Amino acid sequence: MRRAVSWTTVAGTAAGLVVAFSTSLATAAPVHSRLAQSGTLASYCSQTHDVCLRIVARGGTVFFNASFVHRFGRSYRLCVKASGTGAAALRRCGPYPLLRRASGGWGSSVNYNRNYPMGERGWVRVTWSDGSRPLGPTLRFKLPLSR
Repeated sequence: MRRAVSWTTVAGTAAGLVVAFSTSLATAAPVHSRLAQSGTLASYCSQTHDVCLRIVARGGTVFFNASFVHRFGRSYRLCVKASGTGAAALRRCGPYPLLRRASGGWGSSVNYNRNYPMGERGWVRVTWSDGSRPLGPTLRFKLPLSR
């Protein structure tokens, strides 16, 4: 839980600023690591929420989730490009089916580790498209996930 720092008591001295800074770091670090292991790493939803794209982590595994209000075809294309050099830096793309969601709409969830086992450190860029045009902006996340 975050603790509030009273700036009126510490703002007057340099030592007080160091205490305030270290207190905020100590309380923010655990929250960040929990989010990296389980939570949303990056997301995009159109203004009308017809298209929602998310990169989420669950138990240290990364998933690419896509949700659509309307079906625009049988599948969509997902491309992943890791930073680095050599084969790991090549853009890898594949088609994924649009499945009917129990809550309504269409979409699917793709397991990054199973479908794109790159294992590299650094930034990973993810792009969804209908084959000819992007369905949203490129989303990014950083590997390895913080523990």
